Amino acid sequence: MSSVLQQSAAKIIESECHSSFIAEKLKDAGDLHIDKENLDKLVNLFQHKIKFSNPEKFNTTYYNLVVKNSKSYFPDLDYRLSRLIFIKASTILLAMSKGKNEIMLEESPRSISDRELAGLQYIGGYIIHKLHKKFKNSKNWQSTESQQSINILLVCKTSVPCENQKLNAALSRGGLWFISADLQKILVVTEKYLSLKITKSQLRNIDTLKIVTELMKFKHLKDIYSEIIIKSEISLSKQVEKDLLYAIINLYVTVRCHSTARDYVQKHRMKKSKSNSKAKALRTELKRKALYINKH
Repeated sequence: MSSVLQQSAAKIIESECHSSFIAEKLKDAGDLHIDKENLDKLVNLFQHKIKFSNPEKFNTTYYNLVVKNSKSYFPDLDYRLSRLIFIKASTILLAMSKGKNEIMLEESPRSISDRELAGLQYIGGYIIHKLHKKFKNSKNWQSTESQQSINILLVCKTSVPCENQKLNAALSRGGLWFISADLQKILVVTEKYLSLKITKSQLRNIDTLKIVTELMKFKHLKDIYSEIIIKSEISLSKQVEKDLLYAIINLYVTVRCHSTARDYVQKHRMKKSKSNSKAKALRTELKRKALYINKH
């Protein structure tokens, strides 16, 4: 979002539609910087309230939620200038709307903890081993497509367990693989995006197909995957490359969504059980005190 606002200011300065006074004021302002708190607010608005699917609705919502409050994002800048920057930014955002999910992900302050990374590596190792087994055991395992897929999956693993993959090393009984650094990067992008898309209110109806389709459009993710393809060192079909990336992401998203929903249900059950135990203990205590009063 910060880069979009910088582009917006640059376009205003270059434009002949605006006076030289405005251009000079923006030049004097220098680099436009939004503090972390306000940046998080903007990211949250684009994640949950501002939708790009309908340009007319986008403009209305964007104006009411962002442009009207533009002064709060740039308190040191004249209100008219800050308002103009955000209005100009709307056209840039609409033009970039096809890649808006990736922009939001880059702007997100979300980071992966060591515990989450260990779980990610565990699921990743399970996924590539499962897919490899699927191709190996298929009737057409000797086909060109199957052999190409197997080759890519072998590049996604590493035979030497890394220091930071201790969970896989501890739990593996032969059904887990140690994932490569490139595959880990792909799964980190996927995990971060999942955390932005899944909320407690959505756990009953998670649209995994939509999430996977959106992830497949990420340029950064494709760039990482291209490194894996280069390391395969054989001629590969573009369709095989695309289908296997889809299979990896789809399986990871499916497993993660299932585990997230399951963990939430278990947490809810434990909380309910604890609440019931407290209520039962209270009733027992009240009965005990009532008996004591009756005896005396």
